[in-house]
Amino acid sequence: MDTQKRGKDLLPKDMIKFRYAERVFLEEAIRWGYQEIRTPTIEPISLFTAAGTLDPRMLDNIYSFLDWDGWSGQRVVLRPDGTIPANRLFIERFADAGAPVRLCYVADMFSYDEDGTSEHRQCGVELIEKNNGSPAASDAEVIGLSVSILRKMGFESPLVRVGYPPLVRELLDAAGLTDEEKEVVLNLIHEKNRDELVRVCAAKNLEKLLGLLELRSSSRDFIKNVGAFLPKTAGIEAALDAFDDSVGALGKAEIPIEISFSLPLNFEYYTGLVMEAYPDSTRISRGDVLMSGGRYDNLTAILSESRVTARAVGCALKIERIVAGAEFTTAMAERAVLVVPGTDRAFARWIVSMLRDGGTIAHIAAAGQDTAVFRWVLTADGDPMRLLDSSTGKIHDLTKEKIGDIPDLIGR
Repeated sequence: MDTQKRGKDLLPKDMIKFRYAERVFLEEAIRWGYQEIRTPTIEPISLFTAAGTLDPRMLDNIYSFLDWDGWSGQRVVLRPDGTIPANRLFIERFADAGAPVRLCYVADMFSYDEDGTSEHRQCGVELIEKNNGSPAASDAEVIGLSVSILRKMGFESPLVRVGYPPLVRELLDAAGLTDEEKEVVLNLIHEKNRDELVRVCAAKNLEKLLGLLELRSSSRDFIKNVGAFLPKTAGIEAALDAFDDSVGALGKAEIPIEISFSLPLNFEYYTGLVMEAYPDSTRISRGDVLMSGGRYDNLTAILSESRVTARAVGCALKIERIVAGAEFTTAMAERAVLVVPGTDRAFARWIVSMLRDGGTIAHIAAAGQDTAVFRWVLTADGDPMRLLDSSTGKIHDLTKEKIGDIPDLIGR
C-alpha cells in the first residue's frame, strides 16, 4: 500500500501523549476565557480562495474535490487552516457580540507537504473583537497564553520570536517595486532562499531590506534603531509605531521575546505582528517551530464582503512537534501513573479510578504497553504493592490503605 500521501497512524502510546497535550491545551485556554469550537472538516473551497485569505503556495497543496451528491457539484476542500473557518463561524454566530470573542479548537488540518505528510493535528486560539480595544494588549494575551501552555507541557524556556510583515511590505513599496516583484521577494523570504534574495536585493537596490532581515534583538529600543536605518515614509513610521506598541505590551506582560523581521510570510491575511515559538534558544530551525500565528484585522471583512469588520489575532500549536519533544515526555511522565495489574483487574481499575478522581493521570497497562513513557509505575500484584520511581529507581511499598498517598508521593 502506498503510504506517501496519507496521514500518520498513532499507536496507543502516541495517543496517550496526544490526549494529554490536548487536555493541557484546552484546560489552559478555557482558564484564560477561551471557548471551544469545532468547525466542519469539509468546507466550500470558496471560503479559502476569497481575495487575501490563503497564500497561493498553500492553495497548491490543499485537497479539493467535487462533492456531486452532497452539495450539487460544488467544489469543496478538506480544511487546510483553522483560522479561516473560525472567522467564518464568528461572522455567522457572533457578529453582534460587543465583547471580545475568544475561541479555541483542536482539529486536523489537511495539506500535502513535500515530506509526504498530509494530515496535521493542531490546537489553535483566536481572539476576535469588534470594539476599540488595544491590538497590542490582545497580541500580548495570545502570546502569553501560548507560552503558558508550552511551559505546562514541559518546555521551561520557550523562545518566542516576533516580526512585523507590514514593515517589510512598506519597505518594498518605498523601493517602488511592482506587485509581481514584491511577490518574488516575499516568496524568497518565506522560502529562506538567501542566495537568490541577495541577488534580487542587489539588482533592485534593496540592501536595507537585506540588512533588516538579518537583524536580531531582544530590546524594544531596537525598533527605534531600525527606524533610523530605514527610509522615512508615513507607512514605514506607522508600521514601526504599531510594532513598538505590541512589543511594549509584551514587555509589560514580562514575556521574553526576540525581534526578527525574517519570519515567514506564508499567510496573506496577516496585517500586523507575527509570532513563532521554539523549544529554547538553541533549537530554532524551521523544523523546531512549536507555535506560529499573527494578527489579521481584515479577514472578517474579506470573508463577509465588508459586512463584518473586526480586529483579530490567533496562533496554532503544532502538536506533533510538541509531543515529540523530550521535555513533553518528561512533563507527562511526572504527572502520570501506569498501573500494572495482577490477577485482580477489578482492583487495578479501582486504583485507577481513585487516582483519577483525585486529579492524577492514571492508566492500566495494556499488552505491549511502553512503561518507559511513565516515570511512575505501580505494580498491583501483591501486598504491599510497589510504586517505582523510574527516574531514581526508588521503590515505595504501599498497602491498599496507603493508595491515597500516591498524589503526595509523585508531587501532585
